Amino acid sequence: MELLTWHLRGPLSRRAHGAGMRGGDLIREVFGSESDSDDADELNRPGPSPPSPLMRPGCVVETPAGADACVGMFVAREALGEDARRWLLDSIRADDLVDFPDDEPSTTASDRCAPTGGARNQAMRFGRDHLPRWALALADAVAKLATRRPGDSQGEHDVASADHTDDDDDDDDAAVFPREVLARARTASGVFNQMIVNQYAPGEGLTPHVDLEAFADGVAVVSLRSTVVMDMYPPGFEPGTSHVPTNSNTVPVWLRPGDVLFLSRAARWEWAHGIAARDADPAEGETRSEGGAVVRRGCRTSVTLRAMREDGHELRVPA
Repeated sequence: MELLTWHLRGPLSRRAHGAGMRGGDLIREVFGSESDSDDADELNRPGPSPPSPLMRPGCVVETPAGADACVGMFVAREALGEDARRWLLDSIRADDLVDFPDDEPSTTASDRCAPTGGARNQAMRFGRDHLPRWALALADAVAKLATRRPGDSQGEHDVASADHTDDDDDDDDAAVFPREVLARARTASGVFNQMIVNQYAPGEGLTPHVDLEAFADGVAVVSLRSTVVMDMYPPGFEPGTSHVPTNSNTVPVWLRPGDVLFLSRAARWEWAHGIAARDADPAEGETRSEGGAVVRRGCRTSVTLRAMREDGHELRVPA
């Protein structure tokens, strides 16, 4: 069996999972670079054992301040505790998916790292059968977290269960993910069947974009190592353009290490998301006005979890 792993290099790869590229550029960006063909035994290679539970008990899923208009965006604050974050980074290192420019054990690494130009800063896996064990464990734990109702820290709700009926709840979509997204848990592909690992050096950003339509509703981003501000751009912004509007409706979302960002509904399909290329962000809750407190960025790693649409396995775009 051939593993579908795609390694991308340099800053241009930050656009690869967006929708702001012409078809030829996208194909070359994703499939025209180096690919690894490894034995399927790599998927079963022993790795670090995950902590139990993987998600921190009592973590709260919330709508970020000022983000009420961005329907379908939630953040599980510090969902992964210190042990879980260390396990996840050690697992990524063990699979050699991306380069860690600081090249130190995750237990002692500082947040300093060199720019990733020319380094392997992004890796993708497609298909649940091609996800490593650690990614399957993470995907299932995040999917379970998505069954929570915002503001509820008491535990998950089995809203996707086959035994669930319309009489069980007044609102079937009270959970973080819509019920039709959670229902994928009963299928062979699961809630998530595609993964991206990204490595960011301080100062690197992510071009504002809306994820490709080939991916279904329900996206989750696990943020590691460094705090960063992700900006959400309201409907009307044109992804892929060089002009990023200074719009008072743009919503900044502070992501701390261990946070999990959820995007579904309008937040996934209508709002663009991106990260400004800068060395520091305003302190949480503050604006970008001069003189305010700032937080310098360190090296950041993220794991994005998505699902391919059933009709999304064919890419039809202008060449």
